[in-house]
Amino acid sequence: MQIVYIDFETYYRKKDFALKTAKSTGEYIGTTQIQMMGWAIGDGDVSLAVGEEQIREVVNKIDWSKAAMCSHNTQFDARVLKERFGKIPAFYFDTLAMMRTLHWNQLVSGAKLGHLSKVLQSYGLSIEDKGSEIDEADGKYLFKFKGDIYYMHDQEITAEYLGNLNLTKTGKVKTGKAYKDPREVVTNAIQFFKDFSQYCVTDVKICRAGFKVMSKQIPKQELLFQDMITRCALSPQLEMDVPMLRGALHKAQERMREAVNTVAHKWFFGRYDDAKDTLLSTTKLALVLKAMGGMTQDEIDDYVATEGVYPDVPFVIPTKLSEKESANKGRPVYKYALAKKDTGMTELMENPYPDLQEVLACRKVAVYCNNYEIPRLQRFINEQEYSGE
Repeated sequence: MQIVYIDFETYYRKKDFALKTAKSTGEYIGTTQIQMMGWAIGDGDVSLAVGEEQIREVVNKIDWSKAAMCSHNTQFDARVLKERFGKIPAFYFDTLAMMRTLHWNQLVSGAKLGHLSKVLQSYGLSIEDKGSEIDEADGKYLFKFKGDIYYMHDQEITAEYLGNLNLTKTGKVKTGKAYKDPREVVTNAIQFFKDFSQYCVTDVKICRAGFKVMSKQIPKQELLFQDMITRCALSPQLEMDVPMLRGALHKAQERMREAVNTVAHKWFFGRYDDAKDTLLSTTKLALVLKAMGGMTQDEIDDYVATEGVYPDVPFVIPTKLSEKESANKGRPVYKYALAKKDTGMTELMENPYPDLQEVLACRKVAVYCNNYEIPRLQRFINEQEYSGE
């Protein structure tokens, strides 16, 4: 069985249209611009297909009933292949899952393709670093000039666009730093397409090299299991009860409102938004804890040094040493340690002070509902609605 290594690059815009911020994965994959596909069959050269028409020509020539697909985070790329191009391979390999199986993600504190390249380099392989062009691609679409010259830019570069490039709203010509040379705009847009294309090709090379090393270390049964998991994600046999999900969403929103309002009425004169921001922010929460009479250990030490006596405090606000900031500033720098797994926070949760326990309980509900339960339920609902099922 031949293995086809694939990496799709798609349009995204961090602030309002990305895989993480879209209403659903289905909506993102179903509507985003598929800009290019890096691909290789077996040990063959890595090639690039640009635009959906070229990509379709490539994938249509492959007999997928006899081909396996390998990507990094295959559940995304395979869904693009299935839903946008109608192709289902005979088998799925996922180098992201393989990294986690071998615990390589623990070696380099992550399982992204850039992390994989670092591990492979430690094995002595001559593998390029993953590029950073993906960050610059934010908000850039794929376009084409006459003569099949591709470029990437935040909007189509037309004669009208270039003519208005340096005009203000009042029609005056911009000067100084605001001025943009039309020739540079065109040249940079073409060059970025070339750079981004190489970025895509490099991704495929890293993925293929990673597969060759990792597949020799993973039992066949584990690879079969990973293929099964991918197929479950691509073709879920799940019937979602949308009315039930809506009911659960409403209850979660009500729980959050109740928790936030409890704090709002007691500490913020009924201002809901201020109370919500505080419960979701470590720094702002610490200010409320100080308003209750709490102090950090640093503040207690300073008080003892100044006054000569230990202050009467109901509780100590936990902090921890920030090694990174301490190294940068050349002195100890402490940050609030109010995450649920922080040791000091665990001790604080056991403090019997009533006001403290009320605020901490409200924070726990607000964080869980806002960061996990509500987004998760909303994503299920959006996914079901987008699929039309």
